[in-house]
Amino acid sequence: MLNFRLGSFLGTAIGGYSYTGLESDDGGGKVIGLSMSPAISLQGDPFLAPGLAGSIGGPFDELEEITIDTAVAYRIFLSDDWWYFWASNTHLYATVGAEPEVEDAMAAIIDGAPDAYLWQTGDCLWFGVGEETGMPYSPFGEAHLVDCSSPHTHEVIHSLVTDHGPDADHPGETFATEVERTCGRAYRNYTGIDWSDSKVTAIRYLPDLHEWDEGDRYVACVAELSAPQGGALRIEGTLEGIGDDALIARTPGDCYAVSWHADPVDCRLTHTTQFVGFLEDPTPADTAYPGAAELLERFLSACTTQVEDFASVTDLNGARVTAQVVPTSVVEWEDDIRTYRCFAAAVNDDGAPLEVSGSFDDTWEIVRFSEDDVTA
Repeated sequence: MLNFRLGSFLGTAIGGYSYTGLESDDGGGKVIGLSMSPAISLQGDPFLAPGLAGSIGGPFDELEEITIDTAVAYRIFLSDDWWYFWASNTHLYATVGAEPEVEDAMAAIIDGAPDAYLWQTGDCLWFGVGEETGMPYSPFGEAHLVDCSSPHTHEVIHSLVTDHGPDADHPGETFATEVERTCGRAYRNYTGIDWSDSKVTAIRYLPDLHEWDEGDRYVACVAELSAPQGGALRIEGTLEGIGDDALIARTPGDCYAVSWHADPVDCRLTHTTQFVGFLEDPTPADTAYPGAAELLERFLSACTTQVEDFASVTDLNGARVTAQVVPTSVVEWEDDIRTYRCFAAAVNDDGAPLEVSGSFDDTWEIVRFSEDDVTA
């Protein structure tokens, strides 16, 4: 039964699992305990436990959320057994059996689970290159740590546990801004440049509301060297002090395959965005940072106008050219830098991005692939 229920999730949600028979001290019913290694992208995801439980058991309205000690777990009743699920920052656990033994077994697992390792400043990690790069939901675990003198894909440039108490309310948007500021300063100190026109991408980790309620109080700032087709490049040496070697000299008309934090590609090749130009914000110096959302709204109209002036054809075969504005970061704002980047991209009627070839200021076409992988 276990192999049948979990088999379809191997290689997708679950990388591997092991199970053992557990027997209660008072001679009660036997319980099967499982330890599962989630796929990299799902490690630390607060929706992993309820998602897997609901997928195994059926509709989510049959899923019950319960609290064991202070941990949130989930259970379903299936094939005459109770199935309990709980996820730590790195692993997923399940117990299967009859009540009350199955809940007692899960309580013992939660109580005995070791604290997950929070990546520390100076750590180096390997998560695969290019399109094979996979990053976890939260910055925990030792499985992907490597010596910084060996090839790696990511460098932890800052890590901390905040001083918010376990009963503190989530500080809201101000927390996200503070983390952006912290990581922006750490990024500049580490690389020697700002991130806006750099091939080095800054990844900010902070707990979402679900993680916060579970007691997570981490902040981590991670740097990677962006691959043109998405994901990360292999790093030999270090990104520390890379400076001008990582700068991108943007020119209106440059096309970017996937990441605009990478070198541009020939516009005749498949790409997703095209750089249109810079926008300057006349807001006086020493003005308080208004937040990323307001800055995006403030300059989207100006970027849209710039894109419409740039593009020779804005609608083609169900696709339309739309504007994407990248505002200045909070660190740049507080240093009185007010430059925005305006990009053009093609989307379908649902707003989903499309791959194109050609240039929006000349001729362009949507790239589609047939079943034979031939460009149509």
